[in-house]
Amino acid sequence: RDLVRRRLEHEPIQYIIGEWDFMDFTIKCRAPTLCPRPETEELVEHVIHQIQNDQQQHKDNDNNPIQILDVGCGTGAIGIALARAFPQAEVTAIDIAPEAVALSNENARLLQLSDARYKAQLCSAADFTTEASTAATSVMKFDYVVSNPPYIPFNDMETLTPDVRDHEDFGALCGGDDGLNVVRDIVAMLPQWAGESKCTCWMEVDVSHPIMIRDWIGGSGNDDVNKFVEYRQDLCGRDRFVRLEVS
Repeated sequence: RDLVRRRLEHEPIQYIIGEWDFMDFTIKCRAPTLCPRPETEELVEHVIHQIQNDQQQHKDNDNNPIQILDVGCGTGAIGIALARAFPQAEVTAIDIAPEAVALSNENARLLQLSDARYKAQLCSAADFTTEASTAATSVMKFDYVVSNPPYIPFNDMETLTPDVRDHEDFGALCGGDDGLNVVRDIVAMLPQWAGESKCTCWMEVDVSHPIMIRDWIGGSGNDDVNKFVEYRQDLCGRDRFVRLEVS
């Protein structure tokens, strides 16, 4: 009866059963951390294919560590999936919610990932610098940055279904007036995170964002300047994913 009551109150099913499948594994879910969604599985698939393609072009570097930064880790689903997909991957994850940091580290341990393979810490994108890093490697030259940031424009929050609007973390959903607050922080920090290495950034964003980001960044860039590469649609035909590069 209690489970039925909770669902009738629009509590997400992920919170009620306490876990959810993501890609080929199961993770724990707890309120108010954002529940994993199918679109985010698509994001992970794009990143996996990108890394595989890069490895094909640079076969001599196949055994080198792959440094990945997950911005806004939530349950840890994205970073954990990438760590599982590539044994040489070392994932640093950040989030501003203590509940998310604790849950993502717990999920990593449950899936037998060591701190050297996956480590989440409490920090915002804007504040994540060398001094802020507590990762085991303290490496700030990331090969890949991936993020499902808060991206819903403020005025759209009231249009969300009750199970999302009334139960999941507002800060993990709303990205400010236009939904781009955290995206701007990520773009601003990318040259620093990339260091001297080429860095590819994949983000899941609001359907209104890909064209806005393309027009804002533009299609060309110089050294240490972000370059807009492409945007892709999700399986429902909505503009959902963007890829940027820093050379």
